[in-house]
Amino acid sequence: MNFLFPTFLYGLIALSIPIIIHLFNFRSYKVVYFSNVKFLRNIKKESKAKSQIKHIFVLIMRLLALTSLVFAFARPYISVAEKTNAAVNRVGIYIDNSFSTEAESKYGKLYEFAKKKALQIVDAYPTGTEFIFFNNNFSPKHQHFVDKEQLKEFIAETKITPDVKKISEVLLRANNFFAKGDSVNYKNTIYLISDFQKTTADFQNINKSFDTGVILIPMEAEIQNNLFIDSVWFENPIRMINQADELAVKITNKSEEAFYDIPLKLYINDTLKTPGSFNIEANSSVIKKLAFTNVNTGIIRGKVEIIDYPIIFDNEFYFSYNIDSEKNILTIGKTEINKYINSVFEDNIFFKSTNFQENNIKISEISNFDVLILNGISSISSGLVQETVNFAANGGTLIIFTDPEGDTESYNKLFNKLNVNYITAIDTTKTYIGSINYESNVFRNMFKKQEKNLDLPFISKRAKFSNMTLANEEIVLSTENNDKVLSKSNYGQGLVYIFSNIADKNNGNFVYHSLWAPLMYNIVMSGNESKEIFYIIGNNRVIKPSRIIKQADEIISISDIAGTYDFIPGNGVSGNIFVADNIKKAENYIMKINAEAIKGLAFNYNRDESEIEQYKPDNIEVIIEENNLVNFSIVEESKELLTKSIQEKNSGKQLWRYFIMLALIFLSLEIVGIRLFK
Repeated sequence: MNFLFPTFLYGLIALSIPIIIHLFNFRSYKVVYFSNVKFLRNIKKESKAKSQIKHIFVLIMRLLALTSLVFAFARPYISVAEKTNAAVNRVGIYIDNSFSTEAESKYGKLYEFAKKKALQIVDAYPTGTEFIFFNNNFSPKHQHFVDKEQLKEFIAETKITPDVKKISEVLLRANNFFAKGDSVNYKNTIYLISDFQKTTADFQNINKSFDTGVILIPMEAEIQNNLFIDSVWFENPIRMINQADELAVKITNKSEEAFYDIPLKLYINDTLKTPGSFNIEANSSVIKKLAFTNVNTGIIRGKVEIIDYPIIFDNEFYFSYNIDSEKNILTIGKTEINKYINSVFEDNIFFKSTNFQENNIKISEISNFDVLILNGISSISSGLVQETVNFAANGGTLIIFTDPEGDTESYNKLFNKLNVNYITAIDTTKTYIGSINYESNVFRNMFKKQEKNLDLPFISKRAKFSNMTLANEEIVLSTENNDKVLSKSNYGQGLVYIFSNIADKNNGNFVYHSLWAPLMYNIVMSGNESKEIFYIIGNNRVIKPSRIIKQADEIISISDIAGTYDFIPGNGVSGNIFVADNIKKAENYIMKINAEAIKGLAFNYNRDESEIEQYKPDNIEVIIEENNLVNFSIVEESKELLTKSIQEKNSGKQLWRYFIMLALIFLSLEIVGIRLFK
């Protein structure tokens, strides 16, 4: 048996008080006259024997009662676990405050129940314990140890958040804090209060060397049904004005019930475009396609909506994209006008074509265009090289037709700056295009099926390139010998397309072939690709703007549509911006440079929270054993006296109540004894 407060044992000195009282009984005697002393002597012997027994019994009862009280104040306990030599308890408490904890349990809303359990844990530890608090926000103010009162404030302030954290992330963060200081002087424990959804409870990713004691407190929702919009996407990556479009919507049903004729609505710029409905079977997903026509240019804000209760945060899905009012194309070549290139765009009012001859280039105007075509330039000056690189970096579409007879060194300077393969040789033999990358976006909607014996064009003179494997390079067309004819690469915010030949009739029949016009059209329109039409709150913290900041006084800001909330994001390398934790609400936003709107942004809540299936305590025990997580244990949510359970786990079985009961028993026996010996 051990004692929490052994100094109270000094109170046993008080046992001398009843002993002194019984040894030195200073009672006054009075004279009694009696006629026959013989009878008095007999009475005296009999009374003295009874009195001694009575006094000894009372003394023993009082000593035992006083001893029991002293022991009770010293808080005795019996150890039920291995005791450490730690001087201070350091306790971490994690409350899962994600959207899924808004669900109802038999104890009320899960996150409110979690806060109640957290307070019970705090009360289970003595003053002097160091606490650290975690929730899904990973707030900076929670990054240090605090006392009991401060922790209770953190718990009370906890609210539902769209942020989602996996169990392994929480434990890794906790371990970083517990690792600070001498572990010998601390007993570290962390409590995880969560619904332990299967999408976030990644026990298999937990570091097996994690030596902190982990106590899991699972919470179980009463209703585990959910119908939600999983994601949206466009089959055709290119958006154009007055173009018929089709949005694919994936809807998932996480319940044992099938649903029929559920309304599905599509809004474009707050206008209802395509009302519809869908049917979905139990525990399944369905893809519904919504057709509409783009009738506006600029930033387009979209939203898809269903109705489902009681979980509503995933009933809406936002998306955004941009439609240009026109496409400005600049072609620079040996001649002022290349008819093979211009013929592709001249009859379409959407395209605005401008032509410069290579000896009469206005370099300062290049940045004003959306597409830059270099067609067989004899030599690329250093000024043009730098301006071309800047053009691509700032989001332009760059198309290069390599001149096999041109200055190879100047071309390679440009290719090196663009981080693409360089020219190694010139081939003047007649070569047929032998392979088409049908998976490339360049060929979207060009072929109904993949033809095996397709009549492909030939090239009579071309450049050959190095074969370095580049992560951002995509081979679009290649020869029968697998030499590159057309490659596609990303550079900065823009796209770079490199042909191995010149766009001219003297270099083969490519410019006459049926492949030529649709290929050039799709390449030019590839700058209209809807890349990220939405972001996930908490996941996509890095965003590429439509163009890189050029002037020092240009400031990027992000605001909601109503203009009631805005912030200035952080700037990173390559023009990237960081939204960090500034976006908390799912809706459409606008990115601006100064007062100019340059891009639409759509943010949605993490759909991991929509996957409501949970691990039950029995499942968790099996997983803990399978993953050899020896420091993990479980406390069931139904355990009402959590404070008592923790105290017993930390300091052993408490015995003070039993000593209080013994003290009362001994005092009662004293009273009974006094009456019996009267």
